[in-house]
Amino acid sequence: MVLNMAELGWAACAIDAEGTITHATVRGENRSTIRVSVFNTDPRFVLKMRTLFGIGTVTSRVRVGRTGKTERRSYTWTASQRQAGRILEQVLPHLVIKREQAELALAIMATMRNSPGQGKGIGRFVPPESWALRQDLSARLKVVRDHRPTLEEVS
Repeated sequence: MVLNMAELGWAACAIDAEGTITHATVRGENRSTIRVSVFNTDPRFVLKMRTLFGIGTVTSRVRVGRTGKTERRSYTWTASQRQAGRILEQVLPHLVIKREQAELALAIMATMRNSPGQGKGIGRFVPPESWALRQDLSARLKVVRDHRPTLEEVS
């Protein structure tokens, strides 16, 4: 789907403000996934992401607080793997807050595409050097994601 500049800007802003870019590994296995998610308490917000890109899943959940009282329902739009990569490539020029995270996620995805022995299905072999690079990039992604810069750092 081809998006115009306004749509790409809106999607980038949604990811910057209400989204996450994550890399998760399967414990004990050389498998991992990139995810891009956007959260909101209004379903229209996350449905717009699915409408714009024509991909991703929308889920909802109700959180229960410590007192047992039901809190607001929240909604999540999520795209994984190749879908996430295509989205990040499109919005990358428009990202502000999550630009470095997107660049690292795309670098992780490049290790997935360029690993010899990659195949489809469970149990695919990932060479140790590719896995080590992927883990290093993943650790950097977590550091960048958890860092909250001060005004002085970005001025």
